[in-house]
Amino acid sequence: MGCYHSSRLIPLLFVAVAALLGSMVTPHLSFDWEAGRREEVSARLNTVLKTLSLGLLAASTAVLVFAPYLFNVAFEGKFAGGLAVLPSTLAYCAWFGMFAVAQNYLWCAEKASLSSLALLIGLVLNVALNLVWLPTSGLQGAVAARIVSNLAAIVLVYLFSQWHGMRIDRGTWLITFAPAALCFGPLAAFVVLGAIGLASFAGNLLFHPEEKRQFASTWLSCVAKIKSWRKQLSKPEYANSVEN
Repeated sequence: MGCYHSSRLIPLLFVAVAALLGSMVTPHLSFDWEAGRREEVSARLNTVLKTLSLGLLAASTAVLVFAPYLFNVAFEGKFAGGLAVLPSTLAYCAWFGMFAVAQNYLWCAEKASLSSLALLIGLVLNVALNLVWLPTSGLQGAVAARIVSNLAAIVLVYLFSQWHGMRIDRGTWLITFAPAALCFGPLAAFVVLGAIGLASFAGNLLFHPEEKRQFASTWLSCVAKIKSWRKQLSKPEYANSVEN
């Protein structure tokens, strides 16, 4: 049990951050929904899901790079089994975090029961697979069961949302499956991140032109704010107030 829990320490932090993001976007999506802007809800949620998946993939890849130090030094090599299943644990936690955000559409559509149904199906699938894989594969089997069940849950939420009017674009589907690269180690994850970056700049396969404009606008706004703060900090009167 110690190996399994050690592999979940950091991934569960990512799940908590994703759940927090889901709570933050809920009021905005609900406002657009009540105003009758259903297309805006779909477009905004697609963008959030893509960004979240890439963010989780990048952060998880960084964790895999530094994981040997964490397990061998901080944990003193006591949980080698946790290090072995860490890549797969990061993958299924990434999908669970995305589930926490994706279910917002069903909440807006007042179909929260379908979100619960997706979780129930994932739970039943997890238990069934554990009965088969746990006795033969041990910890690896338990983690594999979670991968399949969490992936099934997020796919079901997408399908239920489409059933009730959400337009999930091709890029969202493709980027949603990107965390699977984590299961093959940091090198595979770096390759997938690089491929996504090239595809994003080279065409509109993953991100629409409007999404790219939004990203560029947000980036320029952040840069402008940072420059403004630096100018303010460099003012003589501010420096004197700090010294005093």
